[in-house]
Amino acid sequence: MEKIPLPPNYFAMDDLVKMTKDWNFKIDKFEEWYLKQFSVAHIREELNLKRNPGFESILLDYINLYFEVQGKGRQTTTPHC
Repeated sequence: MEKIPLPPNYFAMDDLVKMTKDWNFKIDKFEEWYLKQFSVAHIREELNLKRNPGFESILLDYINLYFEVQGKGRQTTTPHC
């Protein structure tokens, strides 16, 4: 019987914990999220900040690297790194 590959888990707990400690790994994951066009709302939901308040820094870093405030609205920009 052939195994069916599982879809990637872009928000695996082990990866999120590693992102809090390893900047280069965090940037690699951010690039994946950016290419998948995950919204900030989706990322916030996946991080489950009520249960995992320590991951708030991940969301803030992502916003700071991938979004710029211009006027009243937010516009997606290319990464600043």
